[in-house]
Amino acid sequence: MEDKLIAVERTTEGIRVDLQLIASLIKPGSRVLDVGCGDGSLLRYLVERRDVDGRGLEISRAGVQSCLRQGLSVVQGDAEADLGNYPSGA
Repeated sequence: MEDKLIAVERTTEGIRVDLQLIASLIKPGSRVLDVGCGDGSLLRYLVERRDVDGRGLEISRAGVQSCLRQGLSVVQGDAEADLGNYPSGA
């Protein structure tokens, strides 16, 4: 798979518009499982701005390491194979 750079629109404050849009749909204090969390950008934003109890599932080692460096709770795994390991309602 080839990595591609994607330009993401930002607000005048420099905040990614996509993160703001997604965060607006999340109730503060919710529990969130970010499947395919990548480098943790969305998960970190939700933890910081919406005070969520956030967890991530990421297949790439680099993504997991990035999340861990930011203090995020993440496990390395494949959503198809490993998502069933998360208990219902967890």
